[in-house]
Amino acid sequence: MGRTTRRKTPISPPDRRSIALGKSKGFEELFAADLLVDRDVQRAYNASHASKLEAGWDNRFVGTLIISRRVNGELYIIDGQHRQVVALRKDPAAIMDCEVYEGLSVEEEALMFLHFNRNRKPPSAYDHYKIGLVARLPIEVRMSAETMQLGLEISPSKGNRQIAAVASCRRIVGWDVKETGLLRDTLMYLEQAFGAKPETWDAIMLQAVARFIHHFRARVDYDRLVEKLRTKHPDEWQALAMMGVKGGGGSLNRAVALERLIKFEYNKRLSPAKKLV
Repeated sequence: MGRTTRRKTPISPPDRRSIALGKSKGFEELFAADLLVDRDVQRAYNASHASKLEAGWDNRFVGTLIISRRVNGELYIIDGQHRQVVALRKDPAAIMDCEVYEGLSVEEEALMFLHFNRNRKPPSAYDHYKIGLVARLPIEVRMSAETMQLGLEISPSKGNRQIAAVASCRRIVGWDVKETGLLRDTLMYLEQAFGAKPETWDAIMLQAVARFIHHFRARVDYDRLVEKLRTKHPDEWQALAMMGVKGGGGSLNRAVALERLIKFEYNKRLSPAKKLV
């Protein structure tokens, strides 16, 4: 629901504020079921986005929907259609906090939708990390702890001991469901191989080595891994990985290709019993 409350009727709205001749806005509580969508002034409904919202749904953080009350009294969503869908899944009698405009033309509704969605700057991966750390989110806390153990830090820009591949670090910690210190070990062996340099902390290299350790942790000879990583500069490893992915691929595809190359190099001149497969 949009609001946790015993009351199943919205409270009376406060006075409205005039914003132009014949136009006003005010904050109201409205039943989610009463809100409509005009497809001409809305993006297409995205089921996967709604499912993602539902998976992380928290009544405290639903936010305020932007609504237009048209001359016939009907209420049309300008911003918040996916939140409305999820609220109704959670509670058919959901009440939602809304900023309600009156006196808008359909053209003005469309302009308002574009304004709210074009002029937003989404938070960066580092913003998510920094704010998640303040909120004590488990993934962010582990990211911070495992980098700090090595005298490293997650940063908005990369340096000798600053890691800017924030999304890759988050992904690695996410793989490590048993909390084995996968991110810490990945960083440690990369530093042993290449030294503490900006190119060492490349996103693709981080993910590839983390995948290798994650898949073969119990059988890896880490001295051999470091030795084999040193056979090429990080830039050479990445160039080879790019060649192994059609069209360059995304970061995860390139990491998979690079892990495959690292495994091939690691297995050279090993007996069949010692090869990693």
